[in-house]
This record gives sequence, structure tokens and C-alpha cells, in this order.
Amino acid sequence: MLPDGFREYSLEFVVRSDVIGETEIGSYSDSKKYVLNLGNQTCTCPDFQRRVKYFDKNHFGRLCKHLLNELSGASAFLLNDKWQRAIVSQGRGGPYFAAEVGLALGPGVLMTANRNGEWLNIYAHSKRRGEVTINASGRILQYGRSVAEHRWSYGRAPNGAGELRRVLSRFDVFSVTNFEEDCGTSLETEQAATKPPFSQYYERNSGLLANPKEKAGFFRRIFGKRD
Repeated sequence: MLPDGFREYSLEFVVRSDVIGETEIGSYSDSKKYVLNLGNQTCTCPDFQRRVKYFDKNHFGRLCKHLLNELSGASAFLLNDKWQRAIVSQGRGGPYFAAEVGLALGPGVLMTANRNGEWLNIYAHSKRRGEVTINASGRILQYGRSVAEHRWSYGRAPNGAGELRRVLSRFDVFSVTNFEEDCGTSLETEQAATKPPFSQYYERNSGLLANPKEKAGFFRRIFGKRD
């Protein structure tokens, strides 16, 4: 199981059944064209073809940024969960793994891990006028947290950052060896589609990667980098 205060969060989502068919879109960074099938949730981009296609349909891990944005633009998502709405609103590829993190001095947050091995994403409520951290109920914002350097992206931290830093230090990552033995060589292998919950890897291998840079290297190797 995960450390105290962490609860694995399901990244499965629901879409409208009438969203089907193919569409062609341009790359966000160059002149390339990609073909998307919204019903099958496939894309011809390198990110989808090399990494995320082995995730099942209706799992955020399967969504490259093109699929996520096109499904969102088609109002395909049926999202009744605040964390899923926050993930979609970012307009990036979907995360591979997520956990809800409980805090004593504030509302809980969502921690996600994806292709960028050096960073975790933290989704947390902002404070409305007159609110204090413990009852913050404003818009959910996304913050980047460096695994190796223990710092916030651009120095921008969520409410309750002091407690959150201590809580996140309890989150250890998972053994590359056991991950590959159980799942195949990496997420690029078809066996990865049937991988057990990541929490099982924590239970089996907690403490093996105590050095922050080892943790970053693990995430980089398992989750890879976005093309």
C-alpha cells in the first residue's frame, strides 16, 4: 500500500458514447499532421505510438495532449470529479499515476506522475478572499514539484506548502527491477497494459531509492520523456 496519508486515485474516466470518428490536426510545435480516432482513442503522434497506447481506453494515461484536447473540445468527457476536471483543464497529456494526499492543516491535494521523470504535479485549491489554508475552496491550480531538487517550479508553491513538503517526503518510488520483471521492459511493452496498481510496487520496494536523484532517474526511466 501507499504511505500513510496517500490514497491511490483512479484515472479512469467516462466519455459520451456518440463521440466517434477520425479527425486530422496539426502538431502544436511543427508542420506535421496527426490523425486521431476519438472513438478508439488513438493518435498517430510519437508520444501515443511509443508510450501511451498500451493503456486501456478511458484511462488518462492513454491520452496524449492531442487526444485530451480534442476530446475536451468535443465536450466528450463526462466529468463529475473535481480532480479530473482539473487534469483536463491543463490541456496536457494525461498522467500515468495519481494519489490523493491528505493534509491536517488544509484540504487534500492530488499528486500525479507522468512522462517527465523529474517532476510531480500537485493539484491544490487556491484560497478565496478571507479564507485560510485549512478551508481553502477556490479554483484548483496545478503546481510542479521537483523530485530531485525538492523545489517548486518557478518558486510557486500551493497553500500549505510546508506541511505538503513533509508529507511528500513519505512518498517513495518503486524498484525499476521489479517493475520490469512484472511488467516487461518498460511502458512501451504490451505487457505494461496489465500492470498491477503502482501502490504494490511501493509496498514491495519502499526505501530502495532513498537518494532524490535516484528517484528522478527512476521516474525518467519508467515514465520517459514527452517527445
